[in-house]
Amino acid sequence: MSSTPSKNKILTFYRKYLNIIEKYLPKVEVEPSLISILGVVINIIFLYFINSFPLNVVILFVALAFDFLDGAFARILNKSSREGYLLDVFFDRLTEGLIFIVVIGSIAGKIFFILFMINIILNFYSIKTNKHLSIPLRFSYMVYLFFV
Repeated sequence: MSSTPSKNKILTFYRKYLNIIEKYLPKVEVEPSLISILGVVINIIFLYFINSFPLNVVILFVALAFDFLDGAFARILNKSSREGYLLDVFFDRLTEGLIFIVVIGSIAGKIFFILFMINIILNFYSIKTNKHLSIPLRFSYMVYLFFV
């Protein structure tokens, strides 16, 4: 069993573009879990500015960039591990939960919260089968904020 789950076809599609970016990242000795924690902090800052368009979109984009960077640096520095994957998934669901609980009063918030609950189920499936499967909810919510 691999230390991290294999990616599904949808993730593989956009993964090739992220791999291009990843090639140009410097090999800086940084702890990937520290990047994850900073990403959580940025997501919490996002909650404060959740109704401040376009700042909310920019902050959420930065938070998503940190989510990408933690995994990228784990791969660059050969620090990928099952524990790191589980920590990343935990932080992803934690930040989604915080965001969608805050906006649950709206119809869109209710829909995103239901999708968040589905994501939790998908994570259990991913861990059990070692096949990564999740809905990119924070990215989807960022797109929603941009166009609404």
